[in-house]
Amino acid sequence: MSQLSLNVNDGLDQRVKERFRFLIRAVKFSKWLLDRKGTVLKDEPVLASDCDAKVELRDHKVLGLKKFNGFSFEGDYDQTMLGGNDIKIWRCEDPGEDRLVLHLHWQDSLVDCQVKVFEDDWVSSLNRMMSHGDDEILNQTEAQVMKDILAFYEVWDARHRAMMRDLLEEAGHLGLEL
Repeated sequence: MSQLSLNVNDGLDQRVKERFRFLIRAVKFSKWLLDRKGTVLKDEPVLASDCDAKVELRDHKVLGLKKFNGFSFEGDYDQTMLGGNDIKIWRCEDPGEDRLVLHLHWQDSLVDCQVKVFEDDWVSSLNRMMSHGDDEILNQTEAQVMKDILAFYEVWDARHRAMMRDLLEEAGHLGLEL
């Protein structure tokens, strides 16, 4: 029997981990910045309940920060009773022509985030701003970033192993030699 070789990886796993690490840092930085310098664009109560039928009142809050070091930020948190969060980042280019470069949505955990928009050409500029940021930003967010990254790795690894198991099973059903 020969070993089934799936050469689809070619560094993809490392790129996925790096992208997720960047997204976590960008979200944590954006939230920190919006909490301290942003303005409230919307603030309304939302009823929330859990599986035990406990009901609580949450704030659906939208915060914005315009034209900060070449970027504009918007955070939209607790959109429904089940959660729902969005971070949007625009790159401020010519006057009046801001370009959406990141739109990230997640429900409860960033581990299951969904990238709606991601443009590559702004990443180094935001990384520079984050690295020259306040020590408070970096110290506060880095510990949480590492915690989120470890949770992501666990989920990603489990999904990857399940996908490979399913693929090997399907190959067996199709009579492929493994």
